[in-house]
Amino acid sequence: MTDRQTLHDLSTVRPRKLSFDLDASPIYDLLLTMWSTFGGDDKSKSHALGKNWFDRFRTKLSDRTIALSQEVSPHGEIWAALIPIVELAPGAHDIDSVLAWLEGSDPVEIRTRLLAEKFWDVDAGVLAAAAATEPEAIAQVMEAASRHHMDADYCQSLETFLELPAKKVLPLLTEALQRARTEAFVEVEDEWRGALERDAEDKSLLVGAIESPTDLIETVSNGIAYEVPLGIRRIVLIPSVSLRPWTLITDRDDALLICYPVAEEHLVHDPDAPPNALVAVYRALGDERRLRLLRRLADSPATLAELTEHLGLAKSTVFHHIGVLRSAGLVRVQLAGDKQQSSYSLRLDSIPDQRALFDQYLSPAPVTSQTKSKGA
Repeated sequence: MTDRQTLHDLSTVRPRKLSFDLDASPIYDLLLTMWSTFGGDDKSKSHALGKNWFDRFRTKLSDRTIALSQEVSPHGEIWAALIPIVELAPGAHDIDSVLAWLEGSDPVEIRTRLLAEKFWDVDAGVLAAAAATEPEAIAQVMEAASRHHMDADYCQSLETFLELPAKKVLPLLTEALQRARTEAFVEVEDEWRGALERDAEDKSLLVGAIESPTDLIETVSNGIAYEVPLGIRRIVLIPSVSLRPWTLITDRDDALLICYPVAEEHLVHDPDAPPNALVAVYRALGDERRLRLLRRLADSPATLAELTEHLGLAKSTVFHHIGVLRSAGLVRVQLAGDKQQSSYSLRLDSIPDQRALFDQYLSPAPVTSQTKSKGA
């Protein structure tokens, strides 16, 4: 009788050990502001700051800054793509330190990393050759972009970026960012830094209190149901003022980066202001079309195309209304590989007791002994 072979049972699913970081630096909002400013009306007009804010930001930029931005990326795609690169910077992520690190980096390495994030199916050697401006390799990358059905704006920005001489890439990028910061971003930098830090302090409590990374992501993103992919070992939460109400999720190596909207209450300090959660909900409910959207979602989850057909409105208009409902915590989005197949559903379980908030806001502040002595 032969000995039995030992059976190694690997079927048990073991929980992954995920580490969490919070990176509350204005450098990310500088990048995201550039992305929204140069990314076209579809980006800027759907943001909480509004299209006019981004238009005013652009008018403060010099002709030189605008020319630099368009030279490296005609449609602004490069700025958001730099976020996972910037997160690699050692030490403190203040703007000066990050830009100094970026300018001193190897431009071929930076370009190779940027390409690797998008073109995982292209040979690493081809990506490095394209980053070094070899025409045949660039042609292969552009062919891959076509194969991935990337839109025309992205392809144009990509080709423009790859055709720049390697030694010019990082000096152009850093000069454009330094100029944009000095000419326009500096006006909000300190104010936004305070909001980012307050929000990060608040979210650090959530990291310890919410065990499931899926629940944590849904909470900070106002309703995105997102399953953390296999291979991810680190999640970096990045608060943003300019991105509100949207969330940007990207990855690099084994890290998942989530740029999420800063909570409204961290933007201003006004003791007489109503709770932002209360304002957001009642603002969202104060429109017949949004109420119709909620009524449709009460029946079943739906895609953007289905909601557009139901309301008979332009897709961009329906998308805007969904954004308002998501800001109020009323709608959950289930992401899909094909964005057109992402679905929306009601998120009523996460709504706080609005009546309690309303009553609390209208209740007079308690009279303390100190208050009495001042009034005597």
